[in-house]
Amino acid sequence: MLLHLSIRDFAIVDRLDLQFQPGFTALTGETGAGKSILIDALSLALGDRAGSEQVRSGAERTDITADFSIEALPELGRWLNVTVPESRPVGEGSFIRQRIAPGAGAHDAAIHSFCLWFDEPFTWNGLNAALQALTSLRGPDLLRVKGIVHVTGERGPVVLQGAQHVFHPPVTLESGQDTDARSRIVFVVRNIPRESIEALFAAVGALGG
Repeated sequence: MLLHLSIRDFAIVDRLDLQFQPGFTALTGETGAGKSILIDALSLALGDRAGSEQVRSGAERTDITADFSIEALPELGRWLNVTVPESRPVGEGSFIRQRIAPGAGAHDAAIHSFCLWFDEPFTWNGLNAALQALTSLRGPDLLRVKGIVHVTGERGPVVLQGAQHVFHPPVTLESGQDTDARSRIVFVVRNIPRESIEALFAAVGALGG
């Protein structure tokens, strides 16, 4: 259950704090009253894409904080601890999810890139399982994924391209267009350690024999 939503310098909102009570809550108002801004702010706190265009004009950054009661779902707290580094417990049965988006021109130190190399070819089942798990767990923080991989049974190397939850259909190149027998995938990510993606590929058995 959502207990509190704090919005700072988001869209046209300077400062707003909302407290929610148990039960059903409805957002009502005329067109242009700002209902969608509240939904967009909550979506950002929950992992939606963050961009400088969301920062209020003249502000350095936007800061969204959502406070949830998860007393009835203790497993959710343990999952958030592992998969969502911006979340933190604030007492028995409560959790805070915070997102900060820099304004235009700001440098986000949380964004970094790396390349993973794989000596053995993939199977389609293993590769798809790894990518689906990755997008399900950390889709909003997958800013770019691009690679050339070798898949068992394909006539040539396969080109992968995607971002967040969306991946383009893979394209199979002709045999001989890539002389390196190894697969390589480049990741541009936000707050995702290289080691966690390596562990994910290994955990789902992405590499075929």
